[in-house]
Amino acid sequence: MESTGKDVIELNSDIKRSVYRWYADQYDINDLSNYTAYLLANYCMPTLLKLKPSSLFRVSRRLISDQQSFLRLLENEINTFHSAYSILYEDESMMIILVYNETLLREVISGPEEQSFLYSMGYSFNGDTMQNILTTLTYRYYEFIRSRSSHCIHPYPHEIGIILGYPIQDVKDFIRFNGKNYTLCGYWKVYHEEDHARRTFKKYNQLKEKALKGILSGKKLKESI
Repeated sequence: MESTGKDVIELNSDIKRSVYRWYADQYDINDLSNYTAYLLANYCMPTLLKLKPSSLFRVSRRLISDQQSFLRLLENEINTFHSAYSILYEDESMMIILVYNETLLREVISGPEEQSFLYSMGYSFNGDTMQNILTTLTYRYYEFIRSRSSHCIHPYPHEIGIILGYPIQDVKDFIRFNGKNYTLCGYWKVYHEEDHARRTFKKYNQLKEKALKGILSGKKLKESI
């Protein structure tokens, strides 16, 4: 039976309200350090703290005054957590950025079942596997977004769930059921091992809340964990 969508793990509502107030009261398009810290705190803490191979987020160009300065700040910040980033898509209005821990990501994509699944989606494991994975994912993500304005629709690259560290059986069933019939929704839609997923979502949210509270109180991201 299809889920009602009510069983959803969400961030504490008080934290959400604090973030909204921060945007309203403190946001300055020229203060890129604040915006960079917010993005990483809100979307990437499980990856930066080595609990998740990668995290994905969207950057609105209207909220940054200079892209190159923003990317330098982003790189400097995530380097302190021994992480890296890759731009999956960009246009005049936005960027889609993947922040990843290379060691964890290599472990995930080296799994036999994960490799077989990615291979079936057109990914290559010859030569520099990491670069091949990121290049192919970037191409597929770009084609999906660009095709939305044309008559030739490219499917969303759902295999990104593997790269983001979602359990492979949940990724496969998400595709199989077209995103329906899940039992729990949080960082991904869950079809198996709900209790384990619930604990994982809780841990991820705790990390996010701690980081957000830290930067909202004026701390540097590294100081907030």
